[in-house]
Amino acid sequence: MEYFLLKMNRDFPFGIQSLSFTPLELHGDMPAVKKVIKKGETAIHIFPDYLTTFTTRGQYHLVSHGLKSLLELYLPEIVWVPCVLVTVDDEQHLYWFMKLQKINAIHPHTQFDHTGLIQTLVLNKKAIPNGFLAFEICTEKQRFFIFRLEMIESILRRKFFGLQWVRLQEKISDG
Repeated sequence: MEYFLLKMNRDFPFGIQSLSFTPLELHGDMPAVKKVIKKGETAIHIFPDYLTTFTTRGQYHLVSHGLKSLLELYLPEIVWVPCVLVTVDDEQHLYWFMKLQKINAIHPHTQFDHTGLIQTLVLNKKAIPNGFLAFEICTEKQRFFIFRLEMIESILRRKFFGLQWVRLQEKISDG
């Protein structure tokens, strides 16, 4: 199986300078409702289908309503938490936090930097259950969404913006 890491395509000119999260209600370890406010002087004209940002509370990943609709066709087990993206012009867009099943599939050949952040993620092939189309890998400081090639092909056939896919290396580890 081929697996890919989902990343935000920061090269696309979305006009987003920064995001600030204002929690309104908590639902476990994720906000049940959040307001995400775009700061800056230019308005967003194209809203990306995938956003990620780091805050003092952790790393957050948001997908557009359109991308959510596609993912839930293939992955009905995903937990979704709604979020409203509000621009400085009070334009609102519905986004979703997604929570995939967590799997400890980090291979010992994964490379970390001096701060403990993963630089090169290598998957432990033995730790990934058969048939998984998508899953989450978490460390203390990072969260990664991993998708199998079949899912990505379906996503690429549609016009989604702001997604970047990085092919991951897989190795077999007994440990």
